[in-house]
Amino acid sequence: MNLSHLFRFCACIALTCCQIAQADSTFPAPNWTVQEARAAAALIDTPAAVGPLFELARTGRDDALLESLADVATRAAWTQPAREHVLYTFAAGVADLAPDTVGRKVMDWLLAYQSRTLVPHDHHPAAGVPLYRVSAAAAGSLNAWERQAASADSARLLRSGAPAWLEAYRAAGPARRLGLMGGLGQAEPEQLDRLADSALERLPAEPDLTPVAARAGVLLEEPAILGQAVATGGGPGLAPELRSAARAFNELERAAVLRHAVTHAPPGNASLAIAELAPGLLHQPEVTELLFAKLGDRQIGSAAALALSASKSPQVRERLNELARGGAGLEASRAEIALGTPDNLIEEVQR
Repeated sequence: MNLSHLFRFCACIALTCCQIAQADSTFPAPNWTVQEARAAAALIDTPAAVGPLFELARTGRDDALLESLADVATRAAWTQPAREHVLYTFAAGVADLAPDTVGRKVMDWLLAYQSRTLVPHDHHPAAGVPLYRVSAAAAGSLNAWERQAASADSARLLRSGAPAWLEAYRAAGPARRLGLMGGLGQAEPEQLDRLADSALERLPAEPDLTPVAARAGVLLEEPAILGQAVATGGGPGLAPELRSAARAFNELERAAVLRHAVTHAPPGNASLAIAELAPGLLHQPEVTELLFAKLGDRQIGSAAALALSASKSPQVRERLNELARGGAGLEASRAEIALGTPDNLIEEVQR
């Protein structure tokens, strides 16, 4: 488990505890078990039931589609799980159609649907949660359409110039931002160069442009651009780009980004770079030396310890043992952590 995964794990635990504490007052009781609901849904041929709905959707017959959806939702011959499984399958499958194939009044109906097949919450069995989240599936399809449209817009915006693309990105919501970023994969190198230059120039005042600069660096296979984005920018969008770099760059390039991050980036970014890039580089002596040199650092020493804990090298393990036995201060305690249990490691990272 790397450092970014560890942070997400801790956040999920905290969120789950909060949900459990509130479950009694905010959730109704379950009315099905998961097994019973799925068995009831399987009693009908879902693909055959969904097929006519998609035919109406593809031909633009929204009024007839609304009537058919309402009929499915109330069909007495089917169980509630069967009805909602059909609605859920249709709402999720709409994402595969061209954007706006289904009209807004149909999507509004799906978004407003209240799922009634309630199964026990994983961590609080007395609380019921929807098994088939029809409204969530519809929202996901709308987001998919928005991403598709933004991806198509990305090329047009880049032809207008990097400033136009960046302004569109700044004004966009999460789904459209994902689409714009996805469209960069089809951009020309010259367009990506200009976009990277503009994003890096604005990065100190606009850190939300960090993923843009980082993505351009990865797509251009330019470690210097990614390194500058890591050193100057910040925010949650950085981790996925570092993860992409771990797959796209060769070892020398990844090591260069890691060294630059550890030397020049703020502690949070440096820790992310260690978590995402160091595990695949532990066989390089210069990388392990870099990590050992940072064990005593108050801000990124825990990330270095976590990375070193994954090393299988006998030499690295022996050096950690020597530090744990004969070292002093944070360096010794971090060496112990690198050799110790996940619980100790979690406790150190949380501090």
